[in-house]
Amino acid sequence: MLLLLVVLLGFRETDQEDSIVGEWIYSGTSPSEYVECPDLLVIERSGHYTVFNDCYGHKPTHPIVETGRWVITEEHVLKLFDRDTGKGGGYRIWSNQNTQEFTVDWDGTNVMHLTYPSEAEGSDICEIWTKSKN
Repeated sequence: MLLLLVVLLGFRETDQEDSIVGEWIYSGTSPSEYVECPDLLVIERSGHYTVFNDCYGHKPTHPIVETGRWVITEEHVLKLFDRDTGKGGGYRIWSNQNTQEFTVDWDGTNVMHLTYPSEAEGSDICEIWTKSKN
């Protein structure tokens, strides 16, 4: 019985990881928001991630603004850590902390909500990301 529980919990974590791996385009904080230069968040199965932005990347042919590593917990918390935010010339997506945590909410579709506390506003921000590629 214990072995079955361990196997089921293992599948659950793998499902979360499989759901989040891929390419995600920032869609704003509301469905009607227009984003002129959206970020592209690429989450790799290897545990690394890269954020691209055509408007703010240093190199037009390879516009990376942030890199680092990621992990997702059983509590649906996405942790980005070992963040290198110096690639975008001062462009910061979330914060200047080495670790950024988000509460992840998705319903099995290609839309993911990432919620995190705002440093300036004192309330939570909920970002909408649309999966563009697995």
